[in-house]
Amino acid sequence: MDQYLGQIILWAGNFAPKGWLFCNGQLLPINQNQALFSILGTTYGGDGVTNFQLPDLRGRIPVHANNGTAGPGLAPVTLGEVYGKETVTLTIANLAQHLHIPTPGSTVTVGMKAQSGDDADTTDPVGNYPHGTPQTSTYAASANAVMGTVNATVNVQTSGANEPMPILGPTLALNYCIALNGIYPSRN
Repeated sequence: MDQYLGQIILWAGNFAPKGWLFCNGQLLPINQNQALFSILGTTYGGDGVTNFQLPDLRGRIPVHANNGTAGPGLAPVTLGEVYGKETVTLTIANLAQHLHIPTPGSTVTVGMKAQSGDDADTTDPVGNYPHGTPQTSTYAASANAVMGTVNATVNVQTSGANEPMPILGPTLALNYCIALNGIYPSRN
């Protein structure tokens, strides 16, 4: 099978076959590669006067270009566009809404006042303290007793190291090669 000029193949070898180059983004002189330049132009770089650049597929996953037109579930991608990242650092804006439940991790000692003398005998707890054997009226609820509230602050510490996480799936490294010679492709 004869290859087309500019055709890209996956190659398992550690050298580029004769008439092919690795797709490493190297610059080629136009005057020595006019036919290939007429296909690639400056889509992948170069000044377009003396040189042009081959696609750089090192560490890249090629995708089919859609001329910048997004379709259902597709991002707009133009020929020669480089996008995407190997890692991403999530922020709070990237996380789903959720709660953190604090877990008690400390002990608090509370001092309690006590009095000496007779047992308390009032129905209102204000100003009275537990002592001795309680009677039926000790701290009994009264119609006008107002119990106070306790305000406390619970701090939940942040967690995580804010490190980038890989988003690249399992991969196998092979070489992409581009044909420097071959059949000049005709347009449909």
